[in-house]
Amino acid sequence: MRPSDGRVSLKGSFFIDPIQKFHIMSVIGPMARSVEDLRVALQVITGPDNRDPSVPPMPWRESSAPVARDLRVAWASTLPGVPIIAETRMAIEELANDLNRQGARVQQCLPEVDFAKQYQFADETFWLIGGTFGPEGEQRALLEDYLAALKRRETFVLAWDQFFRDWDILLCPVDPGVAPLHEAAVIVDGEPVAEEQADTLGACSPVSGCPMVVILLTQSQEGLPIGVQVIGKRWEDERLLAIAQLLSELTPGFQRPPNY
Repeated sequence: MRPSDGRVSLKGSFFIDPIQKFHIMSVIGPMARSVEDLRVALQVITGPDNRDPSVPPMPWRESSAPVARDLRVAWASTLPGVPIIAETRMAIEELANDLNRQGARVQQCLPEVDFAKQYQFADETFWLIGGTFGPEGEQRALLEDYLAALKRRETFVLAWDQFFRDWDILLCPVDPGVAPLHEAAVIVDGEPVAEEQADTLGACSPVSGCPMVVILLTQSQEGLPIGVQVIGKRWEDERLLAIAQLLSELTPGFQRPPNY
């Protein structure tokens, strides 16, 4: 799970740097084999730790279990300009159809965002922040560049906020394909996927600040996992987990690898 920006303290996470540089687009989140374990882990680590005044004193708010007929589900089997393997596209469409059959309001749609520019912003801003406090003699990031990046980010955040006024979640792919061999390219329809195309999928939660959960949908013909990215409204991590729990009941969940 990738929590909302600010729900979990970053203190101690960037221990190499004497001054914490990453205050935006970086979060600490749990990994687990079930949504319930994610919920327990996040409940433990969320909130201030008495060393980080930037984390708001937001209490944990239990969210009641939703029913499918009350959900507003947006979904997309790909993002503009991002090739996705057929197995992933079909699995996401099948999940959307399952929710539709259970009475959810389901529609194929995306936020009013230029996803290529969103990725470019994330990439440039990461390196902008990373270049702060660089070694003497190297070009360092300027305060005006950082403040300009914050202003640019507002446009993306507001677009996602507007989107989640109408929808509870967005279902979309996690990656163009399945996990490749080390240093091997991701191949979709016989063609390698460019790094910026693959990373476009991963920029949604960091730039928007929205929480995101990945759950297993199915397995590829090679037995590799295929997941779905479930993105929710900013600051509503508890509700996102409750919805993810419902979705996990429609999917196979964690499966132990053969001979493991």
